[in-house]
Amino acid sequence: ATLSTRISDGYFKNNWISNLPAYREGLNPFRRALEIGMAHGYFLVGPFLTYGPHRNADDALLTAALAAGGMIVILTHGLALYGRVSFPGSPKSGDVFETGAGWNEFLAGWVVGGLGGVAFASLILDGIARSI
Repeated sequence: ATLSTRISDGYFKNNWISNLPAYREGLNPFRRALEIGMAHGYFLVGPFLTYGPHRNADDALLTAALAAGGMIVILTHGLALYGRVSFPGSPKSGDVFETGAGWNEFLAGWVVGGLGGVAFASLILDGIARSI
């Protein structure tokens, strides 16, 4: 039995979910991961900058950027282990994303996007700090 409500079957929610990179049709794994990694890298800098142990130091932004970059690398290793265990052989469906090669392409996009997001957020925050 399927529970159907106005929220679960709503046009706005279905349209929003289908436009997320994880569910968007026609994206190759690298492009999908590039968007996801960019978003994650971008929002990881803020918590390290605000709540990190060097938050009151002169090099707080550099420390936060390095910590966020390290977090991206750690998450990449976790994703690599997940892909190695989950997609060892042939795909379960016709999706190229569910193959070892597709997952490796996803990982490459994730690293590039994640570290790019960290760099972009750091540049934005540095520009804001210099203008104040």
